[in-house]
Order: sequence, then structure tokens, then C-alpha cells
Amino acid sequence: DSEQLVATLMSFVEHYKGAIVPYAAVLLTELSSAILRMLRDPEDQEAANAAQGSLQTVTSILESCTKSPEIFPAVEPTLYNLLDRLMTPEFVDYMEEGLDMLQLLTFFSNPISERLWLYFPRLHQCICGGSFPAPVEARFSGGWASDQMKNLLAPLENFIGRGKDVFLVASGGGVAYKRMIFAVVEKVLFMEKMALLEPNASYAAKLLVSLFEYCPGSLDEEVAPAYAMLWRRWQTAQGEKLRGQLLLALITILNYNPALFLRVSEESQTTQLFFKDWFAWVKLFDTAEMKKSMILALTQLVSLGATNQLPSVLTPTLPTLAQTLATQAVAQAQLRRDGPSKKAWDGESSDGLESDSQDLADDEDKDVDVPVAGRRITDVDAFLDGDSDVEDDDNAPEEFRISPLSSIDELQVVKTTLEGLPAPAQQQFLGWLGPEAAQSLQASLVG
Repeated sequence: DSEQLVATLMSFVEHYKGAIVPYAAVLLTELSSAILRMLRDPEDQEAANAAQGSLQTVTSILESCTKSPEIFPAVEPTLYNLLDRLMTPEFVDYMEEGLDMLQLLTFFSNPISERLWLYFPRLHQCICGGSFPAPVEARFSGGWASDQMKNLLAPLENFIGRGKDVFLVASGGGVAYKRMIFAVVEKVLFMEKMALLEPNASYAAKLLVSLFEYCPGSLDEEVAPAYAMLWRRWQTAQGEKLRGQLLLALITILNYNPALFLRVSEESQTTQLFFKDWFAWVKLFDTAEMKKSMILALTQLVSLGATNQLPSVLTPTLPTLAQTLATQAVAQAQLRRDGPSKKAWDGESSDGLESDSQDLADDEDKDVDVPVAGRRITDVDAFLDGDSDVEDDDNAPEEFRISPLSSIDELQVVKTTLEGLPAPAQQQFLGWLGPEAAQSLQASLVG
């Protein structure tokens, strides 16, 4: 029977995980069919438990295939019927497993297939509701998985980053895909009972970070609404983790287009307030990737200040900008020397509320790394070619993500920018730092 078949397949996968790639398509076909049979009767708890275990086996098989990414076009079609079912509201209890599968498929399918793109509007619908891509019962018309932002983040990032050319021009139901992302972020950021759901909101802010990092030069019209949304949410944010992600999102938009960002903040008369709050909460930027974003933003601001392109309200803050840039650059250089932190960015504490500032680090502790199934990949292209230099990391999360900033050496950017300043501006910058801080910065940029 199907349960015996599933038990046999699960045992086989467990014992021969390293050798199942040639049989992955066959195994997944059998498992998918068996799981769909198990899910026919929602009242059968024994079948539901077996389905849960079987879904985890499906993910294990896909993870086994990651060393041979060329096989994904063959295994992907075996999961369509199963994913179609798991992405519906009736099976929300199994959605996390479905999103794990979708995360792997969207990361390793190159390019992302047209069939996989059909799931993008469904992810929007499960948060925001509506009748596209398919009508749902009235009780689900406002969405059915708004608490799943943590699990939605990775596949949505993959659609944006690995399918950018399609993402930027595609639409469904009369709504552009990029507008769908904004709708998801806004819905989660401003859900009721915000204090309890702030960890969920942190992942929404993180999605906005990825959007602006992955799409340079393509989101000018979205800067103003994004700034307004983030600034409004900042006013009510309580936990440090959410505050950190909101500030990171705002700084990412500043990096995207400093002049446009400052024009928007000036029009809303919030420039001084934003910079005051930013510098008051610098301590929240305690991971390498967050520091990288801040360093890049500060470097652009110092460059604009040296050429008198900053709003007049920021002129008095130039010494603080310079000193903060130096401090962060020195700290970043020290992080590089010390190696990656072992902290994990989870977005929530064990009791479901905000964790304290000691738990702020996120998944990308070391910005040039890509966490992959408990291992760190330092060269994504080499990994996809099967030649990566992988080091074991038992604490790394089982995720697949490429940091859009991984190719940027922020300390080199600082060095090049400062060397390109006019001589008087260079002298003024060093004067703001003082001899000791200037020497520490110089040593960090050389080292």
C-alpha cells in the first residue's frame, strides 16, 4: 500500500542520500503521488502525519540534488501537482514544506521556468488575498498565510534576484509583480497586533531590502512610497530587531539612489528626524552585511557633502557622518579579521516576541557567503558548476540565497572614494576624525 511504499522510500533516502541523484525524478514522482493520496481525507490524522514526514523526505531529496543542479529541470515537473495543492488555503498546514521545495526549485532552476513563475502570484494571494490567480472561498479572500513571511522570504527573493528580467516586467491580474511585493510588505508590516507580529514584520522589511538591492536603477518610482511606508512603520516599531530591519531597508533605499532618497525625505520634512534616529540606533547594525550597507551609504553621503550636494539641513552633520563612517569601517575590518559570527538571524525569540539586541545578527553574517544546507559557499558560480570551496558550518541555516552585495568590497569603495575627493575635502575629512581615528581608518583600509 501507499504507506508501506512511502516508508520504504523514506528509508531508502535516509540510508542512500548521497547516491540518490540518478533516481531523484523517479523517487519524487512516487512520493508526490503518494502524498496527494494521503491528503485526500483531511480527517485522517494518521495519513496527515505520514504526509508530513513524506514532504520532508521530498525536501531531503531536493537537497541531495543541489550538488548536481543540472538535474533540476528533470525533477521539477514531478512536483507541480503537489505544489499546486500545497499552495492552496485548504492545505496551509503543509505550506511551509511547499515553500521549502519552492525555495530550492527557484534557486537551482536557471532560468526559472514559466511553470514555476505561476506560483509567484499565488504567494502574493496567500498574504493579500483577492481572486487571482484563482478564486478562493470567501473566508480566504483576505489571504490565508500572513504569518508565513519567514518562509515566504527565500522563494520571493529568488524570484526577484534570479528572475529579475521577468520580475520587473511581468504582471498578473492587472497588477505588476513588483507592486505585488509592495502589497505583501505593506500587509505584513501593518497587521493588527503588531507587537506580537513584529518578528513577522522584520522579514517583510528584509524583503524590501532585497528588492532594492536586486533591482538597481529600476525602482525610481517606488522610492517615495517605500520611504513613506517604512518611515510610518518606524514610528510604532517597538523591538530592536524590527527597528534594525526598518533602518536597514531605509538605508538600502538611500544606497539605491542617494539624491532621490534625500529629495523624498526633504519633501516629507523628515530628513533631520531620519538621520537623528539612524545615528541614535547605530548599535543595531552589528552584522557584516548590515555594516556593509551602512558603510556604502555613509560613503556616498560623504562624497555628496564634499561636493556640496547635500541638503543644507545635513551640513552640520558632516563631522558625524565622517566619524561614523570611520568607526564602522574599522569595525568591519575587525570583523573580517575575526571571521564570521555564529549568530543566526531568526526574527523571533523562543517565546514568539522580540528577542533582545544580542540576537540581532541575521543569516548573512559574512556578506560574501551564501548559506547552503548547513554549509557556506563563497563562490556561487563555482558552486553551481560543482567546484565550490565549501567549509562545514553546523550552525549555518539551511537556506539558499545570493547576497546582491557579495561582489562589492565596501572598504575598497571607501578607500577609492576618499582618494578621489578634492584635496581640501580630504583634509577636512581627516580633521573631523582626528589623528588617532584617521590612522586607524588608514590601517583598516590598507589591511
